[in-house]
Amino acid sequence: MVEAARRLEGCTRDFDTTSRVGGDEFVLLLDNVGYTLEEAVDYSEQVRQRVMAAIAQTFSIEDKTINITCSSGMKVFRDENLSATDLLAIAGREMYANKTKQSEG
Repeated sequence: MVEAARRLEGCTRDFDTTSRVGGDEFVLLLDNVGYTLEEAVDYSEQVRQRVMAAIAQTFSIEDKTINITCSSGMKVFRDENLSATDLLAIAGREMYANKTKQSEG
């Protein structure tokens, strides 16, 4: 988990937040990602792609080579009255929808 967290932090800026929620679940909070919704979505998608690529790289643990995959969900919001719980739930639903698409495709 430490190496995964390090890789995630390498995909974000110094003032963004990378947090382990529990188990193998992490949350990245990206602030000031664009002036328009389109800019925010584009930048967030770039970060998501960097995360996917970073996690896809081989891990070396105790002289063993391990390859893992990850699923992701994303919620871009702007001045919405949503709680952290709501935002995590929305991103979680997106992640599971993406996971389902990957397993079907």
